[in-house]
Amino acid sequence: MRPVGTPSTVALYLRCFPYDEKQMETHRLAAVRFAELWRLGRPLEFLDNGCAAGTERPALERLTAAVRLGVVCLLLVPGRFVFALDDEEALRIARRLTAAGCAVLELPLPTAAVEPEHYGIPPVSREVRMSNSNHLEHDHSWQ
Repeated sequence: MRPVGTPSTVALYLRCFPYDEKQMETHRLAAVRFAELWRLGRPLEFLDNGCAAGTERPALERLTAAVRLGVVCLLLVPGRFVFALDDEEALRIARRLTAAGCAVLELPLPTAAVEPEHYGIPPVSREVRMSNSNHLEHDHSWQ
């Protein structure tokens, strides 16, 4: 459960072994871009670069703690392989995070179309905003 007053947020988790700065950065930038395009906010970053799947992964431990606290409710990953190379173990970890209240979203390839418009969602010009009377107003100018 999320402590009162703590905003839930989006995060990304990446793991590369052996250490690979270029590949890690490619996936990190793709996840950040996806979050920005879908207006999810800037994700918290949990990076285990150079950590083998069967060893201690400090960023995954911090992520798991954040999920259990209810701080992280959506996790972006390039694939479940970031959790483990063994498919069953990777699925177990993803299910553990989901059971704790965090949706795990596998991102499309960095070269895939990820713009909301590709999926039929109107351009970013539409917004929901609060009026002076504290009622939600929808900007339908895009229709």
